[in-house]
Amino acid sequence: MYKYINIWISYDKVADRMNRLAAQGYEYDKEYIVAVRMKKTSETNDKQYKFIYDKNFTPETEEYYKASGWTLRKFKFYNMFRLAEGNSNSYPIFTDTETEFEIARYRLLRFIIQFIIISIICVLFFANKYTIIKWVVMSWIPNGVFVALAGLLGGILGYCLGGVIMFIPKYCKLKKELKLNSD
Repeated sequence: MYKYINIWISYDKVADRMNRLAAQGYEYDKEYIVAVRMKKTSETNDKQYKFIYDKNFTPETEEYYKASGWTLRKFKFYNMFRLAEGNSNSYPIFTDTETEFEIARYRLLRFIIQFIIISIICVLFFANKYTIIKWVVMSWIPNGVFVALAGLLGGILGYCLGGVIMFIPKYCKLKKELKLNSD
């Protein structure tokens, strides 16, 4: 049996949910673009999960985490962090807030730029519908291709908007933490 955890919430909440499921006998199985899959095992375990934010994962860094009792798992789609899997005997992990803030800022900026670019493309694509319809008819392109292209643009726009919505609270939270730490 599998349980899926949506990644569109903050990564701290994802790790908390993973830890609660681990206490019920689930363990990390696989990640997808929008979710983490947990697999049911036969017995309960004391596994713990934590996301580690670091710009430069070197072999020395991975050796440090291995020596501390953590197994690092790299996600295929997200290269700014790793999922650390440990147990109750693993040494506690402390994430550098400044590095996490820089990563959140970078990702938020990337999603905002992507959102602006795809919004411009969508406005140009949908603004003058009569010209587009003439182009579809004159070029003998079936109507289904036009609908598929419109759906693709809408999906990309939704992905970019979802990224912006997801990283704004994380960015604001980390900015507040850094301000409190500097005072």
